[in-house]
Amino acid sequence: MILLLPVAACVLLNVIAALAFASDRRRVVCGERKIPGNALLTASVLGPFGARAMIGRTGCNISKGWFILIYLAMAVQASLLFWVFFYF
Repeated sequence: MILLLPVAACVLLNVIAALAFASDRRRVVCGERKIPGNALLTASVLGPFGARAMIGRTGCNISKGWFILIYLAMAVQASLLFWVFFYF
């Protein structure tokens, strides 16, 4: 049961990162009407770290609140992975 908590938290953080990245889909990025699907997939699979990398690569201009949320999610996910790696 206790092993499910970090897994559930990582899945939740990946969903948050995908939502943050998808919130920018309506803006024009590099002449496109929406963010490419492969970039959104990368953000959702890799979680906050993938979202941050894709935001930098595509030149997205997401809102400040989502940007802060992605960095908080990166910190939480890194600490969860550290905890799982060293304690299990």
